[in-house]
Amino acid sequence: MKINCHIKIISIIILLFSFNSCRTTKSDRNYKLRPVYVTNTKKINLLQPSNITIVKDGLQLFNGTFGDNSFSMMSYTQIDESGISLSLINDFGTDMGNLFFDGNQVSFDSAYLPSKLPGEYIVAEIQNAYYDEDILQKNYSSAGLRFEVQSKTDERENESVEIRKIYDGKKLIEEIYISEEKVNIINYLRGYSFELINAE
Repeated sequence: MKINCHIKIISIIILLFSFNSCRTTKSDRNYKLRPVYVTNTKKINLLQPSNITIVKDGLQLFNGTFGDNSFSMMSYTQIDESGISLSLINDFGTDMGNLFFDGNQVSFDSAYLPSKLPGEYIVAEIQNAYYDEDILQKNYSSAGLRFEVQSKTDERENESVEIRKIYDGKKLIEEIYISEEKVNIINYLRGYSFELINAE
């Protein structure tokens, strides 16, 4: 599979998480964990790494869309019981940014991303896809939100797909599609989607 990576994916990451009120200064890139606003008024806390159910260690293609724009770049992803680590790289292998979460703090560093972009919001999306569904359900329930999980068979790909959904009352906020080879996240409230596809 030929993978074309573009630096423009940074734009979608900026848009994805620019809707919240939580901010950090450029001089404070390492900070204690803060809550994540799933809606404008309802927030969750990040979960500990021990709640992981899907371990990842390798290259992933990170595709994103926002409106009529689409973007793509590579991520070296490590997700396990010690935490979450992402290294964003362009098609030349140049370091574009790093994210690290160990359960106690988030360290987020990138010359290409704004200093006010909270790393907690990226971590929360990863946890939605890779962490234990029962723990996620409890976490969202405590915030007045609903987290549902269902499974189906994708006949086109001939594989099982797990679908995770987040609701605020009857309003569908987000859907996460998880298969063996990729994770696809669609956030209807914020108007974005992205997918992580195994590249190895």
